[in-house]
Amino acid sequence: MAAERMYELAFQYKKTKLWKKLYDSQVFAVRLPDGEMGYCSVMGMLGEHLALAVYIGDRGYQSYRKIAFSGMEPMDPEDAAGYPEWLMAQDCLQCTFESREFMREEDLEEVRRYAKAHKLTLRGPNAFPQFSKFVPNRYPWTFETELDENRICEALEAAIFLSEALKNRTPYALGLYEVEEDTETVPLLERSGDTFRLDTTPLPPEDEIPCPAPDPVEPEMAERVRALKKKGILECGIVRIPEPVQSSPDSPPWFPLLLLCVNSRSGMATPVPPANHFEERPTTLRNNFLEMLLETKSCPKAVKVADQETRALLEDFCTQCGVLLSVSANLPGFQSARDILLDNVMNRGDDEDDEDDLDDELDEEDQIAQILDNLMDLPDYALKSLPREMVGFLLHAPGVEVPEELARRLRRLFKM
Repeated sequence: MAAERMYELAFQYKKTKLWKKLYDSQVFAVRLPDGEMGYCSVMGMLGEHLALAVYIGDRGYQSYRKIAFSGMEPMDPEDAAGYPEWLMAQDCLQCTFESREFMREEDLEEVRRYAKAHKLTLRGPNAFPQFSKFVPNRYPWTFETELDENRICEALEAAIFLSEALKNRTPYALGLYEVEEDTETVPLLERSGDTFRLDTTPLPPEDEIPCPAPDPVEPEMAERVRALKKKGILECGIVRIPEPVQSSPDSPPWFPLLLLCVNSRSGMATPVPPANHFEERPTTLRNNFLEMLLETKSCPKAVKVADQETRALLEDFCTQCGVLLSVSANLPGFQSARDILLDNVMNRGDDEDDEDDLDDELDEEDQIAQILDNLMDLPDYALKSLPREMVGFLLHAPGVEVPEELARRLRRLFKM
C-alpha cells in the first residue's frame, strides 16, 4: 500500500509545479512520522532535474550543506563523463521525475502498472516518477524499508500543502528565504490531523560529519610494522572512484574507495587496494595499507594526509608505530597522482571504444579465464579486498576451473 500511496502523491506533487515557485535553496523542514526532521529541497527551477529531496536529520542536512556551500556544481547523474563528487556525497531520499530511458527497469514496470490502473498517460520528458535513496559512496538505489516510503510520503504531502499556501502568498511571506551558511531557521510543516500547521525550526549548527575510524592496529601487526626500516615521507589521501560496481544484481552498487600513497621525494604512487562499504568497515582499508608496507618492506618516517578523513584512517597506525602525522592542503605529489588516476578512470570508456570493445567480444568463459589470470598476479593484501560474493562464485560455480594455487590462497584468506 505504501508504494501505491507514493505514486499517488508523486503525481499530485507534479501537478503543483512547485519547482516554478521555489529555488532548491529555499529549504523547508517537515516533521516526519517517526519523529525525525526532514529538510526538503525542491529541484527543477531550470527545468532539468525535477525532484523533491528530503535530507534526514542532522547528518542529512550536513550533506546538503556540503553540496550547497562548497562550490560543487550539481550535474546530471547520467553524465557519461562519470559521477561527480556531489553525487557521491548525498545523504537523502528523492522523488524524481525521469524520462523513460533513464528509469530503472523494475521501476518502469511498476509505474506503468500504476498508470494503467488509474488511466494515466505517461508521455514526454520527466513523465515517470522514480524513488531513490542516496547514501554517501553508494549509487542511488531503490527504497529499502517501509520507513523510507513513509518518510517520502509525508514530505510529498507537506510539499503539496505548501503549494496550496503559495497560491495566495509569496514564498517570502511564508518565511521561505534562500538558505545561506549563516541561516539559523527555516519554515517547519508539522502534521495537524489531516493537514499541516506552519511553524519555524532551527537548522542544525554546522558540524563535520564524523569520519569512519578503524579498530586499533592489532599488537602483532603493529610489532611487525615497527620492525621495518623507516625512511621517507608518504603523501596519502582517500580517493573515491567515480564508477559504481556491484556485488550482485540485487545489491546496491557502490563507489570503490582506495588510499593513494605517493613518495614525496620520488613521486612514485602506490594505490592501496579499494575497500567496499568503507563507512562500515574502515579497518579493511587501513589493514590493506599495512599489508602494503609489509610487502614493500618499508615504513615511512612521516605521513602527510590530504584531509581529516585520511587522518582518522591512519592516526592509530602512526601513533602505535612512531610515525609523524600531519594534515596539509598542499600535497603536490598526491594531487598530481590523484588527477592522473581519475583522468584514466573517466576516460577508460573512450579507450575501450577505440579498441572496438574487445572485452565485449569475449565470451563468458574467456572473461572468467582473463579474471583468473589477473588474480594470479595479485599479492595477498590485494586479494583480500575482493568482494566475498565474487570469491564464493569463483570457488563454487560449476564449470569455473580455478588454478589450485589461487584456490588455496583464496580459501586461506577468506576461510572458505
